[in-house]
Amino acid sequence: MKLLQLFGLNRANSFLLSPQHVYDGILNNDYVVIDVRNPNEWSKGIVMGSLTISLNDEKFVDKISHLTNRGKTLVISCKFGMRSKMAVKELANAGIDNIYIMKGGFDAWETQALPCDTIKEDVF
Repeated sequence: MKLLQLFGLNRANSFLLSPQHVYDGILNNDYVVIDVRNPNEWSKGIVMGSLTISLNDEKFVDKISHLTNRGKTLVISCKFGMRSKMAVKELANAGIDNIYIMKGGFDAWETQALPCDTIKEDVF
């Protein structure tokens, strides 16, 4: 069984984007990246310009739903991809779809030496 199927995901509600593609989308002001890692992980750095909303936050879905009407594509990022898939499944179950996942998460972003930000306080 494929990993996306294991989490109940398919191409209709989730797509994988390379870190370089996400970086280009950030520069073009097309993407909003949401880092779903835990707060203690954010101190190691976050994707340039990303918002920090932990998957463990009890209001995770509500916080994301407020971002869906801003006319930008949402991209979910975690450490290496597992929590991103769980986040997309949770969002899809709440009726929020067309969410993208950054392939390889923050680990892949760092490996490609793309720009990072220091931690910002949770925006919510």
